Amino acid sequence: MKRKEVINFFVGVMMSVLICFSALLGVYCFSEQKTGTAADVITEKNDIERKIAKAYSKYSNVTVSAGSETKVNCNNHNQTKLREYFNKHNGDRTDIAEGICWASATTSLLEFYKASKKSSNVICFDVIDMAERNSYVVYGTDGKVFYDDGFTHDNQDNLITKMFKKYSMDKKGNNDYYNIYKTLTKEIDSGRAVIFSIKGHTMTGSGYVTYKVKYFKKNLLGKKVSVTEELNYVIVNDTWAENRDRQYSYFPENKIGTGISTRWNFGITKVRNK
Repeated sequence: MKRKEVINFFVGVMMSVLICFSALLGVYCFSEQKTGTAADVITEKNDIERKIAKAYSKYSNVTVSAGSETKVNCNNHNQTKLREYFNKHNGDRTDIAEGICWASATTSLLEFYKASKKSSNVICFDVIDMAERNSYVVYGTDGKVFYDDGFTHDNQDNLITKMFKKYSMDKKGNNDYYNIYKTLTKEIDSGRAVIFSIKGHTMTGSGYVTYKVKYFKKNLLGKKVSVTEELNYVIVNDTWAENRDRQYSYFPENKIGTGISTRWNFGITKVRNK
């Protein structure tokens, strides 16, 4: 081929590659990823097996078995009770109307790292006070604090760092938005609780567990074959109950957003030494 024809050929190839890449990127960026919300938190452990069995009901001979839970001992605090304490003792300041899951989870995290010997009510009061002083909270039109979409991840990071400094601990918060489940398991294996944030809700991440699902299905040749799948769950302190009522709940790993359009709704805040 002549030089001009060669150049045109390679230009055509490159254009085709770019078009294909752009199409794939568009699908990845804008396709709807089915991610989870607070409604996907499973508060009763027995419900996990029931939900899995229901999801795989179209297959035959389905069996579900739970692996051993790996978790740390982290408190669960009812955010409503913590909010009531704050409103009762906040003096002339604005009351909090709704949504302090971020403060409740931060309280549990600070207790886990033994940042203070204060009661959970007082620690949470300090957390909210710190958030107000640093303008991390958002005020509604009625003058009351509200959080329709949960606490901002960046603010969570900074808030934890400031709380450790207040309690004279040389630690800091460190946000992570990538490989969330894998990163969380590494933290738990190292004995470190984290903040686990999903769309519209913030919890303490305190462990993980894997369930195995075995079933039979027909392959392309119509023959029944045995299949085994593993389903992972984050163990959380959901901020809706006290330890005596329910210490741990569960959130499915497959509900954690990983796409570009959903990634920033999910994250963890690790604790590191300064």
